Amino acid sequence: QRSTVACESKCFKWQQLLNNSGSFSMMTIRGCYDRMFDMMNPSTAPIPDHNFCTVGEVQLSCLSDASVIEHSCWCEGDYCNAYILEGSSPIQPPEGFIKNQPITHDVVNVPLRVL
Repeated sequence: QRSTVACESKCFKWQQLLNNSGSFSMMTIRGCYDRMFDMMNPSTAPIPDHNFCTVGEVQLSCLSDASVIEHSCWCEGDYCNAYILEGSSPIQPPEGFIKNQPITHDVVNVPLRVL
């Protein structure tokens, strides 16, 4: 509970996983989208109307057997951004998660979990 944050807008999480021949390095950024980014800046992407997550993977040409996996999620609801990547495949996603499809939650207070 000590890492709980109540967001007035959507919670946002960006995660990047470097898969270097089976050795993984992860970076995660999470928080309230409107607190993380300047919403008055025209280059800032607007907050989406619905909750959704995306996952993509790109092979790296500079390293053999290496790829970068990126995951982004805009959501509302308790622990909605707790979905994390493990290895090259995702672990158990939140209920209702379908890749690139809306997640439906009605709660606005978003506890943020520290990994």
